[in-house]
Amino acid sequence: MTILFIFFIFLVISDGAASTEGSLLKFSSRDELVEMAGYGEKKVSTILVVGSVLCVARLPREAHHQLHAWPVSGALIGVKCQKSKSRIRSNWTQGSTDEFGDFTIDLPSHLHAVPDLPKKCSVRLLRVPRSSPCRPAHGHRHKRLKLASVRDGVRTYKAGNIRLVLMQSSRLAKQY
Repeated sequence: MTILFIFFIFLVISDGAASTEGSLLKFSSRDELVEMAGYGEKKVSTILVVGSVLCVARLPREAHHQLHAWPVSGALIGVKCQKSKSRIRSNWTQGSTDEFGDFTIDLPSHLHAVPDLPKKCSVRLLRVPRSSPCRPAHGHRHKRLKLASVRDGVRTYKAGNIRLVLMQSSRLAKQY
């Protein structure tokens, strides 16, 4: 008799839980259901790509061939990631440098699962502001990424410095 009573209680409780769950699904919006399933628009992780763009000039002989560098602001930077083995299929994300020549590009979430990201993604200088006397060095291709830090769901990759060369070195060298 006790076993029958326990079975009856179990049946009532499980039926009540099922009806609660069913009503939960009936009254939930699509967005809520997607979020409950673990998908959705909330970012689970963040991947940042950071670096700098510098213009380098070699000063004249009187300065003992010293190199002088300064930041390039307003340069357009692109991060290219190969998602598949096909070279045709790739994804681009863009950003620009600030007044200090630094850039931080937040990769979109669909690129977070790219396997071996430092080998599949690279950084490229796409455009230099017209007002800049600097241009990309001959043979300048792209910069590979290096993992810099992992903290609190944020992975940061460094691209290092992208160096440009001064095209009008005689005019600028007179200023220094």
